[in-house]
Order: sequence, then C-alpha cells, then structure tokens
Amino acid sequence: MEKSLNKDFDDYVNDISEKLNEAVMSAEKAHKCLIIENCPYSYLPRGNMTYELTKKISSKSFKLLWDIGNSYRSEFLIFPDEYKKDSLLEEYKKIREQVAYFHLKDYRKLDSGFQHAAFGEGDIGFAQLLNVIQKDDGNRFISLEPEINHEGVIKSIQNLSSM
Repeated sequence: MEKSLNKDFDDYVNDISEKLNEAVMSAEKAHKCLIIENCPYSYLPRGNMTYELTKKISSKSFKLLWDIGNSYRSEFLIFPDEYKKDSLLEEYKKIREQVAYFHLKDYRKLDSGFQHAAFGEGDIGFAQLLNVIQKDDGNRFISLEPEINHEGVIKSIQNLSSM
C-alpha cells in the first residue's frame, strides 16, 4: 500500500521551518551552522525538497547535507512530481549553493527495491557528478557512508580514491 502526503508539500516545509527557527537563530548567535540531511524516512527525501526548506529558513547558519544515495533511492516514495523529474546532476545544479556536506553511498536497483553496493559499483554513476562537484568552489565536506560490510567499505575507499 502506497503512502501519500496528508497535506500540501509547502505546508510540510512551513511546519518544519517553524520547528527549526529557534535552533537556527541560536546557531546564528553562536556563529555555528546547522545542517539538515535529505532522508527517505522524512517529508524531505530528495535534496531538491530539503533545499526548499533551506530557502524558506534563509540563513547562512542553515545548510544542506546532500545524501546523494538517499535522493537516488527516494523515487519509490510518494511526493510531488516536480521533485522527481530531475536527474541527480540536475538536482545538484539546483541545490549547489546550499550544500555544505555530502554523503556518498551507492545502490543497485533490484526488482524488489534497492540494495547497498560498494561505492562506485552501484547504479548511481558518481564519476560525472563528482567531477562537477569537485570543480565547484566552496569549503564543503564529503564523507563516505557505504553502509555495507568491511570488505565493501575497503573497496568503496579504493574506488573513491581512484575517482
């Protein structure tokens, strides 16, 4: 059974921003930055959806952690079509000014859903995307988040190093 949104997406963004405003104001006063991740277990599964929240809050102390794998695998979720149409590269080009941090993990799409894969060995196709990210200016962080066994993690590190 598919889940659907109970209200308009903009209403979710407004609700979440209201709940985060006090924390963001505290971060501003402390000269710190809060970072929010797009997550398939939230109302903001894609980076372009989480970007809408960062635009709504509009603070230098509130940025986006773009989990590329989460954006990739969110296609099975129910959310507005306008956020589904972009490729990962197109999504990045729209959200890049708000991204402060990247999580890198890879997936294989199976008939039964998605399976974690060693970084660079799944279906995401990171080479072009990382090339564009690397060319961008910015003091941003990238972390490998493979969520697989030890051997797969070692292979992921090797694959990332070779890219």
